Amino acid sequence: GVHDSAIPVEFSKGEWGPGQHEINLRYAEALEMADRHVVYKLAAKDIAAAAGCSLTFMAKLDAKLAGSSLHVHTSLVEATSRCPARPPRVRRASATGSAACSPTPTNSVGSLHRT
Repeated sequence: GVHDSAIPVEFSKGEWGPGQHEINLRYAEALEMADRHVVYKLAAKDIAAAAGCSLTFMAKLDAKLAGSSLHVHTSLVEATSRCPARPPRVRRASATGSAACSPTPTNSVGSLHRT
């Protein structure tokens, strides 16, 4: 099964809609993470088929129900340490309404916004 694949599952829980489930795999470098997702999805489908069930990763089963589309969790870590990329203490918001933040998360969010 998937347990023997050595793909670390960090967290899983049922979601709002019928049959919805969220599975969070432990993060890794981009290529490793992509491999983990492909292996996990294929294994999950095979396990469901062996049990006489089907499994899908479709975005939405029914317009009246909650969707199941992909969302991505990110973790930012400074290259020089294993600590999260955040300032030691967030001060009050600036005149623009944004909180004080180190350049790493600020630039990362900015680059995502531009894409």
